[in-house]
Amino acid sequence: MTLEDMFALLDKRRSGFEILYEKVKNTKNPLIVETGCTRQPDNWFGDGQSTQVFNAMCELHEGTLNSVDIDEKAAGFARTLVGARAHIYCGDSVGWLQQAEAMYGKIGRKIDVLYLDSFDLDINNWAPSALHHIFELCAIKNALQPGSLVAVDDNLIMEDGNHVGKGTFVANWMQRTGKKQIHQGYQWIWEW
Repeated sequence: MTLEDMFALLDKRRSGFEILYEKVKNTKNPLIVETGCTRQPDNWFGDGQSTQVFNAMCELHEGTLNSVDIDEKAAGFARTLVGARAHIYCGDSVGWLQQAEAMYGKIGRKIDVLYLDSFDLDINNWAPSALHHIFELCAIKNALQPGSLVAVDDNLIMEDGNHVGKGTFVANWMQRTGKKQIHQGYQWIWEW
């Protein structure tokens, strides 16, 4: 399946992935870091299949994908979908990101695209997921550089105008630190 074929299946996530792809294709040897990996086949509408999409981007543009998931079954499944440019790890994302931040610092590597999508969203109790994603950002933020893109999946604007979703606390932090939001769809994206 081509990347364009994948984009055609992404529905509510397509516009966000297209923005992320612009960053990837205009970066030499891009590094993508993802939390939460593809966990079941062909669930394009529900989960978005981000691991497959990022793997295809990396294959096309000599990039590297590092993805982490706490569920060994999901990590094992994701490994069957990717090529040599993708590395799928199993572990708690916050702890893994903290270790990755230190490792990237030692080798002088910075992240080009950070995609946060690890803790399932319960729309009726969104705060635990939102809290987890701000913890993730704080664990890896020193591995970002000016121009890095940070995306958080699963965000909704309710009828009353309030934002709920995985990116609620990330959005608050980004606003307070002066980061520019460049996309506000189902995925929210900021430029570092």
